[in-house]
Amino acid sequence: MGRRIVQEEPEKSAPKMPPRADAVQIPHDVVNEQTLIAAALIDPVARKKLTLRVKPDAFLVKEHVEAWIALTELSRQGLEYDPATLHTIAGTRVDDAYLSQLIEARRSAPVNLDHHVAMLEWDRARVEAVRGPISQLLEHLKDPTAPPERVRAFAKATASMLEKGTTSSL
Repeated sequence: MGRRIVQEEPEKSAPKMPPRADAVQIPHDVVNEQTLIAAALIDPVARKKLTLRVKPDAFLVKEHVEAWIALTELSRQGLEYDPATLHTIAGTRVDDAYLSQLIEARRSAPVNLDHHVAMLEWDRARVEAVRGPISQLLEHLKDPTAPPERVRAFAKATASMLEKGTTSSL
């Protein structure tokens, strides 16, 4: 029995591939990060609560991560905020002028800090979902040999990650 050879016509233009999951940029609201940093700078009680609750990796802006690490250390040592004191802790990793602008924009900590923490966590959950289970789900969906249970597992992991992305209270 002979094999049939089929010649396919070359496509006129290559099909567009969907963007890779790690190339997808998830927008987030930087105001939530700024609000929490400002509240921690202005209000020692809010600083203590926030630094115990919010970890530095919850922030998506690198400069905000550095500021939060410094504020967490300030709180851990029981020190009051002062630009010079923070400088002794963070050195040049934190922009003192930027922090001063955040303080000037807000004279007191907002009463709805829980909302800003929840939105910060939701932004982080969305970004992490794209980097993790959504990326893996897309890769497995593209693979016709991927076992259905693996695809379902990544779909469930995605749902689980997004489900717990907004549970916060101070």
